[in-house]
Amino acid sequence: MWRLSIIAPLSALLGATAWIGCGGGGSGGGGGDTAGCPSEMGGSRAGAVPAHGGVTGPSVRAAFCPDGEFAVLENGEGATPDPFLFHLDTGTSPVGTSYPFTMFQDPANTASGNIEAIMGVPAGRPGTYSDANGACGLVSVCAYVISTGSDCEDAGTSTCSTAWCYQALGAKSCDPTRTGSQPPQGSWTLTLTSIAPYAAGGLTTPDSTVHGSLMATLVGVAPSVGTATLSVTF
Repeated sequence: MWRLSIIAPLSALLGATAWIGCGGGGSGGGGGDTAGCPSEMGGSRAGAVPAHGGVTGPSVRAAFCPDGEFAVLENGEGATPDPFLFHLDTGTSPVGTSYPFTMFQDPANTASGNIEAIMGVPAGRPGTYSDANGACGLVSVCAYVISTGSDCEDAGTSTCSTAWCYQALGAKSCDPTRTGSQPPQGSWTLTLTSIAPYAAGGLTTPDSTVHGSLMATLVGVAPSVGTATLSVTF
C-alpha cells in the first residue's frame, strides 16, 4: 500500500501546514537562524533520517529546526510513476503541542508554513538523480505571512495571511492518480550516498534509511518573485 503523504499539487498543499515561527539571534544550517526552536521535538516515522539545511533567496530565508525535517526513501510498490520516492517531510509534535519545524527570518511576520519535497528515484541504489532524468517530483516552500488591511476586512476578519511560495516541478506528478505531463519548473539534484532497507523487530518496511544531500532551485509563485535555493543534507 502506498503511504506517501505529498501527492497533491501545490494549491492543495497550502492548507496543510506546520506551525513556523519567526526566529533570530541563533545560528543554524542552510538558510538562517534557529533561535526559538524547541529543545525537544516529537520524532518522526521509523527509518527516517534527520535533515539539516534551509532555504535562501532575495525574499525568503529559513533554517530547519533540529529534528524538524526528516528524509526517507519509499518503495512505490508498483503504484507510483517511479519505482522509488525520496521524501523530505516535517517531524511530528507531541500531542497537545505545536512545535516549529522551521524558523523563518524572511518574509517578516511569517506565522506558519511548510517545506516539503518528493521526487522519483529510478533505482534503489546510491547515485545522483535530478529533474533532468524525467523523474516525477515536487519541491515546495511556503511561508504564510500575517497581513492586515481592506482585503482581510472584506473577508470578515481584521487579520489574515498571504501565502508566499516557491516551487520546483518535475515533468510529471508523483501522484499515481494524476496522469500525463505537467509544465516543469525549477530544478533539483538529489545525491544518495547510502541506502539501507529499514528493519526493526524482525520486520522490514518498504522504507529505506538514506544519507546524502538535496539541492533545489525554486521558482517564485505569485506574489513571490525571483528564485530561492533549498540546500539539505541528511
